[in-house]
Amino acid sequence: MSDANLLSTAKVEAVLRSTLKALADGKSQMYDLAENARQECDRLKVELEQLKVDVNHAIRTVEILEKQFQRARNQLYQISRDYEQHSEREHAAVYKEAESIRESLAVAQERERNLRRHRQGLELSLSRMEDIATKAERFVSQVGVALSFLEGNIIDVNGELESVNARYQVGQGILKGQEDERKRLAREMHDGPVQDM
Repeated sequence: MSDANLLSTAKVEAVLRSTLKALADGKSQMYDLAENARQECDRLKVELEQLKVDVNHAIRTVEILEKQFQRARNQLYQISRDYEQHSEREHAAVYKEAESIRESLAVAQERERNLRRHRQGLELSLSRMEDIATKAERFVSQVGVALSFLEGNIIDVNGELESVNARYQVGQGILKGQEDERKRLAREMHDGPVQDM
């Protein structure tokens, strides 16, 4: 094999090896991304489960406060209807209690709305993160298949290059042999019949 062919083969192999290394590095980075996405999915699932518990608790709290507020309103209605039978102090106490329950109910309802919005946002984030993790895992798998294919093909390519170089060498040998034969025939013709003529 000539030096130029050896150099050409070495360059092709270097390019292939460099490409394989870049793919392997990309696969490693994508694997890390997939792994981090899966860990984030797990964290989001735990957070979402706790948030569901908090939402259910908030719903029960609102239901309890709504019943208490309804009772307080009924008491206010009765005291207002029988105004003369109750002291000013009783009126003030019932009104104060109803107002306190109303404020607690408003706070609990706002907390429930916020928790529900947060839960929806978390569910959306979890869905997106699972999609990212799935795509990253699929990409890692595809790059792994490509790497295996290319690694196997480097050997084939090297063999093919060596075969091409061998054919080139055989071709060069045939051409050299033909040229040598032509020169020999030319010499014989020059020394033989041509000389006689």
